[in-house]
Amino acid sequence: MAPVKILVADDSRDIREFVAEYVLQPQGYTVLTAEDGNIGYELVCSASPDLVIADMKMPGLTGLELATRLRDEKRAIPLILITAEGSEETARQARRAGVADYLIKPFEADELLDVIRRTLELTHARRETARMQAELAATNDMLMRRVKELETLIGVGRSVTAVLDLDEVLSKVVEAAVTVSGAEEGSLLLLDERSGELTMRAAKNFDDQF
Repeated sequence: MAPVKILVADDSRDIREFVAEYVLQPQGYTVLTAEDGNIGYELVCSASPDLVIADMKMPGLTGLELATRLRDEKRAIPLILITAEGSEETARQARRAGVADYLIKPFEADELLDVIRRTLELTHARRETARMQAELAATNDMLMRRVKELETLIGVGRSVTAVLDLDEVLSKVVEAAVTVSGAEEGSLLLLDERSGELTMRAAKNFDDQF
């Protein structure tokens, strides 16, 4: 399993080095760093990190602006916001921007690691749920198609037992085959044993001239 890749975007070199070298790398995380929001966004596009840690106030894109852009572009990358201003307004802005969680400076290494683990676990759970829902929807579609096929075949069986005219039976068989296979057109040809030639006995969506 590939190591988790985390992007740290902060205009403070001290914070970048502390988070990258003393907190994340010793835990086995692969770390990318950016000194402003614009570079951070470029790294998101080029490197596709599993998680972003961004300062609320930095040159270029702020942490909130970066989170908003990731949300608007539907990039499923969680972002943890680092801020020096812990308030209800900050929390409200963070939620509106789609921030996964936020930390107030100064913070301890263990506190950051706990938030990272919690965010990654929640993200993994959401992705698994989405995957299972997609698989369930695909299975449901397949079952619905199968039911339709069986209903069509049952209808053919009833027609065969109820109709004595061979041409009408063959027409219903071709119509059912086209319906079940999703084809645009279909035909049924029988071999004339005397002449050795194939003769079209029934067709669906062919014009009369053909």
